[in-house]
Amino acid sequence: MTANNAVYQVIAMPVRSDSGVPYVLLFENRYKTALQLYGLLPGYTTICISGVVTLFLAVLVVLPIRRLRQASTRIAEGALDTRVSQGRITSKLISVFHLTDDLDGLMVDFNSMADRIQSLVVAQRMLLRDISHELRSPLARLNLALGLAREGRKESIGEHLNRIELESSRLNTLIGQILSLAYVENLDSLSPREVFSLRELVEDLLPDVSYEAEGMGRGIELLVAQDSMVKGDTVLLRQALENVVRNAIRYSPPGKMVQIELTQQESAGGPVAVLCVTDSGPGIPEDQLETVFKPFYRVGNQRHNTQDGYGIGLAIASRAMALHAGTISARNLTERPGLCVTLMLPVIESRDLAAKQRSFEYLKEASALGD
Repeated sequence: MTANNAVYQVIAMPVRSDSGVPYVLLFENRYKTALQLYGLLPGYTTICISGVVTLFLAVLVVLPIRRLRQASTRIAEGALDTRVSQGRITSKLISVFHLTDDLDGLMVDFNSMADRIQSLVVAQRMLLRDISHELRSPLARLNLALGLAREGRKESIGEHLNRIELESSRLNTLIGQILSLAYVENLDSLSPREVFSLRELVEDLLPDVSYEAEGMGRGIELLVAQDSMVKGDTVLLRQALENVVRNAIRYSPPGKMVQIELTQQESAGGPVAVLCVTDSGPGIPEDQLETVFKPFYRVGNQRHNTQDGYGIGLAIASRAMALHAGTISARNLTERPGLCVTLMLPVIESRDLAAKQRSFEYLKEASALGD
């Protein structure tokens, strides 16, 4: 039976003791109506408080998501400098209660992504601008030489034809470097890879760079402290090293030596091969030691004569090292004028190399048995 009074709801339940004596148990219920299913549902006050709290939390979640949607729409429309910022109310709550949640992290990640997209687009625009500039200069000289050859005397035609040949050669070199840069930039991975000796790669390159250095009055010195076995693309690594050595030859004064040193050192991830190419040139300002590896970048951002290069070689070398899980860096020498460009590559350890050799011999024997 159930009885209601002005304040409480009372529930009565008949029971019988072990001796058979009947009793009535009275339960006092703090809920006033039977619609609350005797405690299974909360009271009106609890429902109101829960609704307010739920609405407050919903607003905190919806507002950042709405700002993210608006920012993504603006970026899609071309406003690449758009970033997501926390609202005044949200930022005050976070500062007061020291709140850090996934939405806050999502906004930080979104801004990082926007920064990366903007930097890539800006770099692409600068690359197109620089390519246009570099192509325009030799083309203008070609047109000038052609016009002078047509209007000049017969005895001066040879001079103009030599200029046309020189500018055509420069154009061919520039286009070849641009194609090489586009090739390595579009590579996501190297396949297939081969294991080879880094010392042999440098020694194979040495006659070519030495011939070029001697023609410019410089010399090449090779120091091998320890050979290293590396894995990758020999053609791409040779091109990267050749670009670095050619830069060193170009900026070294006549009569000076360019030093190539091969060593090996330990790192947190294991042994790495270290190639240091050192010249005797004027070096690079400290604030530009990293930016020289960007395409078409030159020290001081000045336009040099095309004989000084196009600023592509180091960019190709940087991308090639990244594809081989290596690094490239530059530092100025402290004891004398000069620049040292360091290339670091992970080394194939001897046990890994032995396992590869056993696998190769096994496949060779299996092929022989198959024949």
